[in-house]
Amino acid sequence: MKREGFSHLSATKFATKLAVMAGRTKHLFERNGRFIARLVVPKHLREIIGKREFQAALGGDRRSAERRSYAVIAGFQDAIARAQRQSEISGRFAPARAPRRFSDTELAQSHYHEELAIDDGIRNIEGLHVDMSWSRPGHRAALRRVASG
Repeated sequence: MKREGFSHLSATKFATKLAVMAGRTKHLFERNGRFIARLVVPKHLREIIGKREFQAALGGDRRSAERRSYAVIAGFQDAIARAQRQSEISGRFAPARAPRRFSDTELAQSHYHEELAIDDGIRNIEGLHVDMSWSRPGHRAALRRVASG
């Protein structure tokens, strides 16, 4: 295995780094004990977006950072998709390769994590008790329709 970019590490530390990297969430990085979501903007869209990369602080707890990272990254990808459409309409930039198609599982996971982020935001409003029972019958009906085919 190539140690490109990790030549400063001993063999043991390199193996440990590989083990940690194998289980990590894409676009989630730890810096000084804090987690950030980071997504690089494609070169041909940097002029439109005005940034080289998107970054968002996600706090110091790994689990909550992973949970929130899905919605944050989805927002970053949405901004990139809007910039891509803008560049194609204006004709100033060459269109990028076709976007990767997501599997049903990936779409479901993304939607689930976005819903969790919304729910987490609502539940953590200081001094506010929100009764979400109104949404349960609608969700039940939708799930029954999906399950029945």
